[in-house]
Amino acid sequence: MSAVIEDVFPVIRQATNDDIGRLVTYAKDFWDQTEYSDAVEYDLETMIENTLSIIENDVLLYAEHQGNIVGLIAIMISPFPMNKHHLSACEWGFYVSDEYRKSGLGIRLIEEAEVFLKEKNVTFFTLISLANLRPEAVGRFYEKLGYKLTESDYMKVLGGK
Repeated sequence: MSAVIEDVFPVIRQATNDDIGRLVTYAKDFWDQTEYSDAVEYDLETMIENTLSIIENDVLLYAEHQGNIVGLIAIMISPFPMNKHHLSACEWGFYVSDEYRKSGLGIRLIEEAEVFLKEKNVTFFTLISLANLRPEAVGRFYEKLGYKLTESDYMKVLGGK
């Protein structure tokens, strides 16, 4: 029965070190769509190190369908800057493949991540919307899940390639 379900719906898994190669390859597709990629090249060694650290210390979930990664959410956890007795989590990467958007997969990834974060006693969870990747639609999506806009950030490239 579960094989049939897996054929129809992506399965969400907690990443392990064995998933590194597939995860950093999938993340590269997302990276190429960001404005950061114009200034800084994708460094595989850095991605492997950071991904291993997130798997070990934070939260990294991915969605798999028929052997392919089709979505992921990577989250870093740290003490809240104004009160070290509370934890804050910030999405480091959230991406769903085009063909799985509007399927409910993004909602499932975020809700599953929230479960992990609650187990780690996280107080705040921040999701990011990149300015060049449909920020209005992403904002509406986050708001439907109970998130609210709390700040905007601005970036200036001071060096790079």
